Amino acid sequence: MGVVDQRHLRLHIYAGEYIPIFLCYRSPEKIRIELCEDLNPKEYFREFTQDGYTLKFPKIVEISADEDQEDLEKK
Repeated sequence: MGVVDQRHLRLHIYAGEYIPIFLCYRSPEKIRIELCEDLNPKEYFREFTQDGYTLKFPKIVEISADEDQEDLEKK
């Protein structure tokens, strides 16, 4: 998932890599997404109601408009 910060000309990219694992073991009626800076893999979701869960999406990279080509290639 990408989130654009137009004011600061940045793009934040978050990973949804736990979605397939989660859906193999749960079939919730409601799913929320929580964007987070880092993640403990053992705590990638939490229950917020009996049939609803929050999935955590950890940040994997931030790209700024003023970065040069070399920095972008590293990311």
